[in-house]
Amino acid sequence: MTDIIKDWGALASSLLAIFGLIMFVGKPIRKFIKSHKDADAAQASTIKSMQDTLELHTAHNLDNYKTGLRLCVWSRDLPLVERVNAGEKYIALGGNGATAAKHRQNVSALEKEMRGNDG
Repeated sequence: MTDIIKDWGALASSLLAIFGLIMFVGKPIRKFIKSHKDADAAQASTIKSMQDTLELHTAHNLDNYKTGLRLCVWSRDLPLVERVNAGEKYIALGGNGATAAKHRQNVSALEKEMRGNDG
C-alpha cells in the first residue's frame, strides 16, 4: 500500500513539476504571441489608414483630371480638335451638364469647319 502512495505521490509531484515548467516556459511564449498579435493589429490599422488615404487621393485625382478636361472643352485657346477630344474623354468619365452641351457644340463646330475645308 505504501508503494502505491509513493507512486501516486511521485506522479503528482512530477505532474506538478511539469505544469510549473509549462507555466514558466509558456508565459514568455504567450507574451511573445500577444505582442505579435498587437503588432499585427497595429499593422492592420496602418494598412486600413493607407487604403483610405489612397482611395481619397484616387478620387481627388479623378476629380482633378475631369476638371482639366472640363477646362479644355471650354478653352478658346485650344484647337477645336483638342477640345472635342477632351470632351469625349470627359463624357466617357461620366461628365455631363453644361460641359457636355459645350462638347456637342464643339463637335458641331468641328464638323462645320471640316465641311468648309472640303469644299
